Amino acid sequence: MYNHNAQPVISRTLGISADGRRVFNQPNQVAAPAPPESLPPPDWDPNETCEPIGESALYENGDNTIPDSSEDAVPAVGVKIRAARYTNSVSYDYTISFCLSSYASGQDFPLSTWIPLRNEFLDETMHLEGRADTADECARCSAAGATLRCEDCLGLQLLCSECCVLQHQYTPLHRIKRWTGRFFDKTSLQELGLRVQLLHPPGKRCTWGEKAPAKFVVFHTTGIHRVSVDFCGCASRGKPKVERRVQLMRTMWWPASTIDPQTCATFALLKDFHLLSLQGKLSVFDYYHALELKSNASGTEKVPYRLPQLSLMVREWRHSKMLRRAGAVHSLALVEDTPSGSLAVQCRACPQPGMNLPDGWEDSKDRWLYVLVICMDACFRLNNRLRSSDVKDPVLGAGLAYLLNSQPYHEHLKHYVNKDEISSCAGFAAIFLANLKRSEGMCSTGVGGVTCARHELWRPNGIGNLQKGERYANMDYIFASSVAGLALLIVISYDIACQWIKNLWNHVQGLPTRLRPAFKPEDLTARVPAFHLDAHGKACHAPFSLRFTHGVGRTDGEAIERLWAILQGAAAQTKEMGPGGRHNILDDFCGFSNWLKTVDIGNLLLKRLIQAIPESVRHWRAFIDFEEGLCADRPLEIANWETMLKDWEADHKKPCPYSMTMPKVTMAKVKLKMAEDELRKSGLSADSPHTPSTFLMLGMEIKVLQRALYADVKAKKSPTVLQRAGFEERRIALRKKILHYRELQATYMPGLYAVLANPELLDESAGTLPEKTRLYMPSELGGPERWRACIAGITKAEASFRYADISEALEDLRRYLRTRTYLSRWKVRHVTGQRSNTRARALQHRVDVKVHAAAVRYRHSWRAYLALEGPGDWAKVFKELHDDDVRSLNERQLTDREKEEHGVVGEGQRKLSWIWFVVNIEEDENSPHMQEGKCSLRVEWCKSKARALRWREEVALLCEEMRRVISYGRRLAECWDDDARIRLSAAIIPDKLQEGLEAYASEHAAMERRTAGQLEEQWATSRERARHILAGDMDAAEAAEMVEASRTVIHVEVVLDEEDIAPQEED
Repeated sequence: MYNHNAQPVISRTLGISADGRRVFNQPNQVAAPAPPESLPPPDWDPNETCEPIGESALYENGDNTIPDSSEDAVPAVGVKIRAARYTNSVSYDYTISFCLSSYASGQDFPLSTWIPLRNEFLDETMHLEGRADTADECARCSAAGATLRCEDCLGLQLLCSECCVLQHQYTPLHRIKRWTGRFFDKTSLQELGLRVQLLHPPGKRCTWGEKAPAKFVVFHTTGIHRVSVDFCGCASRGKPKVERRVQLMRTMWWPASTIDPQTCATFALLKDFHLLSLQGKLSVFDYYHALELKSNASGTEKVPYRLPQLSLMVREWRHSKMLRRAGAVHSLALVEDTPSGSLAVQCRACPQPGMNLPDGWEDSKDRWLYVLVICMDACFRLNNRLRSSDVKDPVLGAGLAYLLNSQPYHEHLKHYVNKDEISSCAGFAAIFLANLKRSEGMCSTGVGGVTCARHELWRPNGIGNLQKGERYANMDYIFASSVAGLALLIVISYDIACQWIKNLWNHVQGLPTRLRPAFKPEDLTARVPAFHLDAHGKACHAPFSLRFTHGVGRTDGEAIERLWAILQGAAAQTKEMGPGGRHNILDDFCGFSNWLKTVDIGNLLLKRLIQAIPESVRHWRAFIDFEEGLCADRPLEIANWETMLKDWEADHKKPCPYSMTMPKVTMAKVKLKMAEDELRKSGLSADSPHTPSTFLMLGMEIKVLQRALYADVKAKKSPTVLQRAGFEERRIALRKKILHYRELQATYMPGLYAVLANPELLDESAGTLPEKTRLYMPSELGGPERWRACIAGITKAEASFRYADISEALEDLRRYLRTRTYLSRWKVRHVTGQRSNTRARALQHRVDVKVHAAAVRYRHSWRAYLALEGPGDWAKVFKELHDDDVRSLNERQLTDREKEEHGVVGEGQRKLSWIWFVVNIEEDENSPHMQEGKCSLRVEWCKSKARALRWREEVALLCEEMRRVISYGRRLAECWDDDARIRLSAAIIPDKLQEGLEAYASEHAAMERRTAGQLEEQWATSRERARHILAGDMDAAEAAEMVEASRTVIHVEVVLDEEDIAPQEED
């Protein structure tokens, strides 16, 4: 029996998002079970089919008349059983969620439980505005009349003046308020008489103390404070007194000036702002005004203006932190002698000679494992105005981290002032517009950069300013600086690599000697990123594809695009900065980004390996099955394809096995052939008024016009008078074409009147709108009716036209999708402002309309050809086009769950839409379709093999990268151990300084060893799973993955009533 009183409950679903990056904990309201559905009538036949709907071709039904499948409906489930997705578990994982509505609702929706208590919370906050529960006597000495309260100390006890000063000798930057009898008014420790004595214990005074200026200001996280400071004037053992700037530093106050400082900032504030700036791209200006509001939110008090001083201290702090973390302070060399790029956070997973490569790696047979894969690109949002000069705003550590030293860089560019800008085979709009953009008043129009392609870390000396677009001279210098001194195999991904690589080695000769590559020309491979490749010409697709390149695994080459997205957050504040400030802050942001990637390298590589192992097995099995099926019928062709592939990989000038070589079938060719056949067979003269092809082409043209007019009318729900007039003009023209079509139809379909149940439908005076008028072409009739209505040969003629139209519509669809892809990418990266976005969106809309029109054209011709020819092998080539199939190369069909999550999955989980490749059809061996099918088979075989190889390479590269990360960490720990006492070996330094140096180095050495040990433990299980693939035993790997896949993660949701929960014992 159905329980009508059953109530819904709250359940929890724990899972992993579609992209594998997040763990979600989603509350679900499970409704009470519904009553059972009524049984079908006893005379209902489940195998009964419905009669075809005659009106299905009407345009009111839309372009897609494919019904939704009910198989995807989600049933009411009490127990959820899901297959594990790349888990490392070694046993079943049972997750039980106890769902109790009276309890779970408060846990799942905490805000709903707070709403009824708002008044209580408000009353408590107002309770604290007064003296609350504190007594009137001093909490320290019990004296009566205590009126002072500290806002930053724990508790709200009242203190007298003397006790308040004594208690805050160690915390002189706390905020104090005084009870006036009616409210707490603001005061300060300085007004209460507190003085801070430097270099002496709190409460002690220096005999030779020197007072600081009366306007001495200290920045702290609690606000901007005026503080009374006494400097120490002691001189012991014949040594001079300690400089005032040093005294402040030893108090952990950073001075704003080196001579007679009057402003400083606490280390705590600098650390706080530094982190907020890096994580949230917070500017000094905004942070300073936040401190002003903390100090005086009402505006009734004057706060000393010290923004320039705070900006100066922040810059010095950033630079000092980079030097410390890179170990420069432990070096024997001075900061001025620090090697170029040595302050950069290096990628531990990339090959670093001397740090993480094994002995003899140069002669290894698997040298491809030690390839360095990098990306290069330009970003025009990080531009900079002419706001200062190098003299007024110098760079701190030019060229020591990520940005190039501007002096030698600009000296080199002086020789290439009049050189032509970069061109591209694809005619990239972004580069073209950037090169034409006005550069007056700009210090730089953007930046060029080089990053690690597999792990997304900026390369040392891998960023340089662009003066006028993306020119060869700039990008060559940046690239050479980022790989200076490296004798490795290098693969570089660049969106215009096809043009850039042609003259690179000629350009290299003009570079400074120190930047000329240490590797050989044959050791450099240039490729185009996966996303950008489709915008290039077909001649570039296979030769410059990373998917067809040995040794790069599943690298997509788009890492720098993701890093631009992070770095562009600083564009607003760096645009107006001087050269020095901009240089230092970009260095700092790049370093922070690199460090976050370094911290997350364990999770990144683990996630990739967990994904790569089963994908490697799956794609290997798919290729083996595919190849075995082909070998049964075409063993010689497989051997020829293998030879062709090897020859092409050795020399890209030879025929490409990844490219289709068959000519395309077009409407123009079919029209020409049909005209020739008709003239030859019927004996009609060339000046005959019409032919069967004229009739059919007119009908197809009218259908296109009908669809366009219907769509335009439907889009304008409330058209203006002018728009209605335009629609009527189009209807008049369309009606004329339809009348002419009816005249021809009487000749070529003379029996149409006899087969129609209602011949009045052919009467154009019946009042039907032209865009809704049915033409009754041969494909719109049933088989028997078509035979009775049409003359001989007209049906076959339409089938030929429809087949050509299908092919041409599909080619148009792919072309417009490619156009839409790089238009969208260009808009996101380079278009800002409402006016520019509106114009760009209008262009995108035009392309979207073309995509839609091509898809509709394909669907109508496909249905027509299906009606004429029926199902057959042709449908293996041209499949039914669903909405999910209309997607670009970079798009992926989403599951229902992923659509709910708006999840986006990477290339490794993506399956291309069938519109981007075709399979063979079975026809005569010498027929064009058969040749096209063979060509398609060869292309798909090559691609299938490439996918299998890239996934196996990915597993090997990930295991090697894991080894390199661990090796790098342990080697770096040894370096820190060596650096701890390196300065002591060359000079006598104070014991306290040496102790600090050793402590800092030892801390980092311990951290590196601890991290290496944790990563080795974290990766152990997955590396063990990969051993079969590394050994080349794919059968054993497949068997192991089948066992792994059988371990199911079971999510059991149990609903408990209140009486089922055991009572809790009271304490």
